[in-house]
Amino acid sequence: MNFKECTLIAADPGGMTGIASLTYTAFDSLEMEHSSVTGFVTGMLDYHKRIQHPVILGAERFIEQRSGKHSSQPHAQRIIGALEEAAKSRDIRFELQNTSDAKTIGRDSVLKRLGWYRPATPHGNDAARHLLLMINRIFPDDYARLLLAAGYLGG
Repeated sequence: MNFKECTLIAADPGGMTGIASLTYTAFDSLEMEHSSVTGFVTGMLDYHKRIQHPVILGAERFIEQRSGKHSSQPHAQRIIGALEEAAKSRDIRFELQNTSDAKTIGRDSVLKRLGWYRPATPHGNDAARHLLLMINRIFPDDYARLLLAAGYLGG
């Protein structure tokens, strides 16, 4: 799979859910109520599948920091399960990620430099962090090129 021919979609699930997507150079993020997320994302998956455009879907794995147990947030659990099933039924790669990994790699300074930071949509920014983590893990060379092109040298 080639980064330039792939659509990446990331979700930060919860009562208010962030969604971020990237198709090579076109980035977008938004927030929506939990009840709309599954239909919205499955529509995106179906569209990209129909035009035979490879897709990778990622979501935050909710592990509570103090207990190390899965979160009891019912909206988040339902959204993650629905998105995982939607990906599986369409033969789409699905990634679960830890919040701490996404926040480490996708600091606000990085998102701002990339032009991905949206002050009015904190959940969309969290989804963007997961998107950046997917790029780092799946396409490390493209991740480095992306940061270099944005002039991000750290900090």
